Amino acid sequence: MSPRVFFITGTSTGFGQELTKIAISKGDKVAATARNSSKLEGPEGATKENYLPLDLDVTKKEQIDSAFDSAFKHFGRIDVVVNNAGYGLSGEFESLSEKQIRTQVCSKAAENDRQTLTSSRWRSTSSASSTALARQWRLCGRRTRHPAV
Repeated sequence: MSPRVFFITGTSTGFGQELTKIAISKGDKVAATARNSSKLEGPEGATKENYLPLDLDVTKKEQIDSAFDSAFKHFGRIDVVVNNAGYGLSGEFESLSEKQIRTQVCSKAAENDRQTLTSSRWRSTSSASSTALARQWRLCGRRTRHPAV
């Protein structure tokens, strides 16, 4: 069986970092992303042939496109996408600023956009998911031509 090619977001710490180590140790290949990939340390056994660190802020569509294109160019395919990166916010709703709430909602909209982007490379997305995405983008001040909003 040929090695699988993983595209993993949020690999600077935690689950993403551990999954990267496991995939490399099992002989798979990894496109490892982080907001600042220069801070990523390749796991034991990582080489230029099986490990590709990439800059990716999941809230920026142009970086999503660039990271996917770089991974496809380097490995020729992507078999597994792990959307591990995220933005967490906790606290009582009343204590949060408008900026914090918008960042949380718009981060989720960017995550949905990322999922739509990755799934559209292999299959089309449903109307319901694109309607929800369009509503989130409108809330975040982004333009949309979706008829439902």
